[in-house]
Amino acid sequence: MRRLALAVSLVLQPSLVAAALYIASAKIMGEWLGLPLALMFSSFLPLAFAISWARLNGAPWDLPSRGLRGTPLLFASASNLVGAFVVYFLSSARYVSAIMTGYGIGGLMAYVASKRWKVSIHALGVAEAVVGFYYLAGAPLTLMAGLATLMVGWARVKLGKHTVLQVAMGTVLGALSAFTAFRIFLA
Repeated sequence: MRRLALAVSLVLQPSLVAAALYIASAKIMGEWLGLPLALMFSSFLPLAFAISWARLNGAPWDLPSRGLRGTPLLFASASNLVGAFVVYFLSSARYVSAIMTGYGIGGLMAYVASKRWKVSIHALGVAEAVVGFYYLAGAPLTLMAGLATLMVGWARVKLGKHTVLQVAMGTVLGALSAFTAFRIFLA
């Protein structure tokens, strides 16, 4: 079961989940111009920075230590927020800009929470995708993404990376940040 939990945790890590959501968005909405920008600002740059930061600090790639998460969270938030601005003005992809803004807000909320407590960034990222799929395609994709939330929560607890409460808090922060962003962009 531990190997399965590790596989789930690797596949459902936030940058990959965001990439899947952007690709689904481009396919469903036909907004292909913003896709490379979204992938760069929201998936590639934050993941590359986090991995580099982990290596620099001699830590595992998923930065399990609360104390090492601050700088990568701020970088990911800034990258997503700048990327949302660029995508919106270069391609007018409001949906993708909303997702990126949600990830930026979620990263900032996780940064603040991480000052005192550890929340699951995996759960935050998947919960944001659930909200994104809800706005993108309604119930079918939302149900599948909801199952992914349960799977990633189980995996993070099974691996001993988080408690159930930390996963729940990440899920709540992710959903709140995504709903906030969609209310801003799609109101």
